[in-house]
Amino acid sequence: MKIILAVIGLFFCSCDAALFFSDNMHLVDLGNKENVLRWVSENVKYDYPRYESDNKEWQMPEYTKRVQTGVCRDMALLVLSAMTNNGTPCTLVWIQKTESTGKRLSHAVNRIDGKLHDARSNKFVDYLADGWYIVGEYNMQQALEMISFYGSIDK
Repeated sequence: MKIILAVIGLFFCSCDAALFFSDNMHLVDLGNKENVLRWVSENVKYDYPRYESDNKEWQMPEYTKRVQTGVCRDMALLVLSAMTNNGTPCTLVWIQKTESTGKRLSHAVNRIDGKLHDARSNKFVDYLADGWYIVGEYNMQQALEMISFYGSIDK
């Protein structure tokens, strides 16, 4: 009886895990690494009004893919999602820089192959050499946990 319950429990745990990774991980398929980077830079337009409004909500990757607009964090999350889906090691990196005026700038990029990549320009950029510093670095699960704190747009 214990063996049967254990097997049934394992089956339900496996199903729950499969649902978690397909639904809650918000993975999108955009193909291999080069296709992901090209597709995001060519198809997702920067949402200047949303940036100017200082909206703190994140767009879920599927939403960004569908509406094809977003700010840097939405693009970086979409890249992270697609790279996680295709097995390419990738993280979302939150960077900041303080200008001489005291104004603090924030930006979201991805670390791919050990280098920082800007999804908007589809270029690897050495931000750290230009005075930027890393505030946080997140894999997909950690990024989703952070997003749950700030809220998300997923219509």
